Amino acid sequence: MSEKEERIVADVTADFKKRQEARRAVELNWRLNMNFVVGNQFAQISSKGDIEESGKEYFWQEREVFNHIAPILETRLAKLGRVKAKAQVRPATADDDDVASAALASKLIDAVCKENDFSSQLALANTWSEITGSAFFKITWDAQKGHSLDAEGKIKEGDVTIALCPPFEIFPEDIAITDIDKQSSIIHAKVLTEQEVKSIWGKEVKGGDVNVFS
Repeated sequence: MSEKEERIVADVTADFKKRQEARRAVELNWRLNMNFVVGNQFAQISSKGDIEESGKEYFWQEREVFNHIAPILETRLAKLGRVKAKAQVRPATADDDDVASAALASKLIDAVCKENDFSSQLALANTWSEITGSAFFKITWDAQKGHSLDAEGKIKEGDVTIALCPPFEIFPEDIAITDIDKQSSIIHAKVLTEQEVKSIWGKEVKGGDVNVFS
């Protein structure tokens, strides 16, 4: 890399670590919620800033757990699952052209949702949202999707991609701002394998061990 590129990478990495540290307390609460859902009711946030399991303070204490949280979560998810979310475009006016354009746009949105299995992604997003309070969808243009435009299949039409992003992957500039449109910048930090990095960017990198939730 050039000196300029190395400086950019260093700045982004430093900014990312700063955002990680600023959100550490919030992530600990997410992880504690996850422990409670799976039945680990003796988990707690330690003074070291990590999730630890508390032991018996006295020999006569019982450790049997009756998980009342998971059934409540499952009931809420079942109710949310019955709600079939569907985006529709309203015409700006009663003009025939506007009505026809709105109907066409609605069909295009429906086709994109079906292509990306949006209903399954929404179900998983509901789970993340119930446990952590948030979930995100990232909508991008993938130049490698769609039908081939040449005989060799190297040139594609391209198509829309909808990707569910767990809250552990999203790092806003200011965690106190709840309106995403008011964030100056957002870092989407996702762990990729060496093969995935080479496939996307054509770069060979050395991997390492990283703890992630996704």
